[in-house]
Amino acid sequence: MKLSLQLTSFSLALFALSAPSLAQAQTDNPFGEIELPPAQPGQQGAQPAPQAQAQAQPQNAPQPPAPAMAPPPQQSAPPSSYNNNANSFELNGSGYGSGYGNQNGGVEANPQGSPKRSGLVFVPRLGFLLTGHANMHSDIKCPDAYQAASPFRPPVGGASSDDPFCNPLIAGAPEQDGSATDNSSILVGADLLYHVAPMLRIGGSALWSPATEVEIHTSNGPTPIRMGADVSLDLTLEHLYADNGSSALLYRVMAGPSLLLTGGDLENNEINEKKVCKDLFKVCEFGSGVYPGYNLGAGLGALIPVGGSSLRTDLLLNYVAVPFRTVSATVENQNTGKTFDASIDEDISFVRLWLSVGTEM
Repeated sequence: MKLSLQLTSFSLALFALSAPSLAQAQTDNPFGEIELPPAQPGQQGAQPAPQAQAQAQPQNAPQPPAPAMAPPPQQSAPPSSYNNNANSFELNGSGYGSGYGNQNGGVEANPQGSPKRSGLVFVPRLGFLLTGHANMHSDIKCPDAYQAASPFRPPVGGASSDDPFCNPLIAGAPEQDGSATDNSSILVGADLLYHVAPMLRIGGSALWSPATEVEIHTSNGPTPIRMGADVSLDLTLEHLYADNGSSALLYRVMAGPSLLLTGGDLENNEINEKKVCKDLFKVCEFGSGVYPGYNLGAGLGALIPVGGSSLRTDLLLNYVAVPFRTVSATVENQNTGKTFDASIDEDISFVRLWLSVGTEM
């Protein structure tokens, strides 16, 4: 009996001594898992038996919380989808911008400097004469009765070379066919064209030759005549071809009225004739100094992209026909009192090949 009591007392004392150690172990390993010693080399792949883990796991132990799943990252749009300005690209069906040049619905952007294919086109230009030819023609009507009554006494057998109304503009008229050299050197022009189709333009053109000059070939040598300036206003049709999206070739046809604005030698000669008419003739009438005519043209050109516009160069063949002197004179016979009329009509035509350079805007 004493032995049993002693054993019981010894057990209680042993339990009291081991209780703190059990509590600490519970805190370090709340689920009561059995910690296995580190695996020896060659046994690193060994796993504890499922049954041993189940036996070591307390039945009422709480389950560890499941790890939280991170939300999937939002797909960021590629840089090409930026659409806050007019030049951005749209996303196509495959998720890439049309700037990559694919064929899945993206809209291709027009390269800078490509020729315009719609709307209005303005083309200022400056040209230089490569070669030119002029032909002068005179229609002079001086009947014998007029010559007899003229204050400029004609020699026997013909009209007096001193009578300004019975001779061409220059004494010693252009020989043979009246040919002359066109020395008009500069051309200033502009086009305003509208696209009626991507490759077809129609509109108006203005051409101005500010220094119209011819050189007449006479027996006394070449005689230059400064005639003033001529201007043309044309209806123009252009067609583009050989277009690769940036550069292109074109041809044009044009036609319209022309005006010769007298100046230089031509104007001075008219002033002198008016003085003679006022002093010696009963009536004489002169042109207004602005002579209307017409012109035709055809050309070839090329467009080359430069920056945000297109450099343009053209070869233009231009035909211009205008009168340049119109005079009607009436002389009175001092003996009989009868009057007689004379008239002069002179015109000139130019054939010019221009090289022009301009910019399409």
